[in-house]
Amino acid sequence: SQGQIQFCASNTEVQEMLYQDLVTHFEAGFKNVDLGQPDGFRGCECEACTKLYDTGSDWSEKVWILHRNLAERAYKDYPDRIVTISVYAITETLPKTFNSFPPNVQLGLCGTSDAEIAEWQKFGAPQGFSTYLYYWCPNMMPRYFPMRTPLYVENAAKRLMAAKVHSISRDGN
Repeated sequence: SQGQIQFCASNTEVQEMLYQDLVTHFEAGFKNVDLGQPDGFRGCECEACTKLYDTGSDWSEKVWILHRNLAERAYKDYPDRIVTISVYAITETLPKTFNSFPPNVQLGLCGTSDAEIAEWQKFGAPQGFSTYLYYWCPNMMPRYFPMRTPLYVENAAKRLMAAKVHSISRDGN
């Protein structure tokens, strides 16, 4: 779509740019940095990207492998820092070509139903999980309307804590 920029993921300069963005945040003192793809992600259609990681047109897997590789590199250079990889849109499905993450990986879950959390707990996230709760904020409504009762929020927070969700942020203003 117009206005969307999609970089060529097979380009080593692009991969280095992504890594240097993580480094910039770590060097600024951040202990945990998010790594994910944008809304409306579209994979590059060049021949090199089609061949990337021998996954054909499976962009979910390409993104998982790319993000895992970046997290592995970050672990070598910054073993005390965390990379939170987004489980969002094209990466909502489990990776197929690997079955574990480096020790510095936290997963940022979009979906937080019991079934979704259980699936990712079985796969494993060494640093646990984070999430954002878009259903707690007033999307599509005037911002002064409550979306959930305090009891709902309390019960959801307890359920997420029991599932090793270490942080919750809001999506939206």
